[in-house]
Amino acid sequence: MLKATKNDFDFFNVLTFEAGRNFLYDVAMANYAEYIGNKSKIVLGNTINSQRAWAQGGNFVETRQNNLDHAKWQKDNGYSDLFMWTLRSNN
Repeated sequence: MLKATKNDFDFFNVLTFEAGRNFLYDVAMANYAEYIGNKSKIVLGNTINSQRAWAQGGNFVETRQNNLDHAKWQKDNGYSDLFMWTLRSNN
């Protein structure tokens, strides 16, 4: 689906926070980049809210430092902007 629509959209929001503490967001971002073909169209999504992790370990909250590290990583690796999900209604 990403290959088929990569020219139809200006950017793709990737929510990297719902898969759990052990989610390899750098691997996921590389997979998106492979299929989209343009890292600058991929926007990294972070949050400061409790997440329903689908992975082992259950709910968790991304730390401030993890969010900063993810943002630095995506910038250093040629990805697009960052967005913070539900910033105004945090818990």
